[in-house]
Amino acid sequence: MDILGSSIESKTHCESKVSKKLLQKLPALFEGLNRLDHLQSSFLLLLFCASFCKMVWYIRTIPPELITDSCLHFDNSVIQEFEFLIGHGLPSHSLRQAQLGTKFGGLGLRSSKASAAAAYLSSSLSSNFLAEQFLGKRFKPLTFFPVYPVLTLYSMPIHNSVLTLPQRNKFCFLLLLTNIT
Repeated sequence: MDILGSSIESKTHCESKVSKKLLQKLPALFEGLNRLDHLQSSFLLLLFCASFCKMVWYIRTIPPELITDSCLHFDNSVIQEFEFLIGHGLPSHSLRQAQLGTKFGGLGLRSSKASAAAAYLSSSLSSNFLAEQFLGKRFKPLTFFPVYPVLTLYSMPIHNSVLTLPQRNKFCFLLLLTNIT
């Protein structure tokens, strides 16, 4: 079953949906990038139009455990295209660095598999209020380990908190480590 274009059934259904909508179109997209005469333009199109941004909708709307294979396949395809563009394969430590954001010394070819859980959790928490208004009923707060209290505390403005920013960060980290709710 699909709701607003997002699959919500079994892992098999979700994987096939993502594969049909996205992964089967990648070879043609990458072939177009390969035909360009300008390597920098090809890389920039890969980075900003043909990589992580293509998976954002899926990782924000489908639970990560239902699309892990698709995410892994997509990430591998993007890395293979990057290696094709530069004309050389890269060792694993260089591939990990390429998947870091530019702010952290990487190339910005983000991993959809590594980001899937955080993207889905963020989307779920941010849309909870709208879903409650639309459906007219209150949802139970998330009850799996301390993610909900930690995110609530972490998103609280500093001036309303009795903790300073370093204290709050340390407290949130310890709360997650000790599984205190």
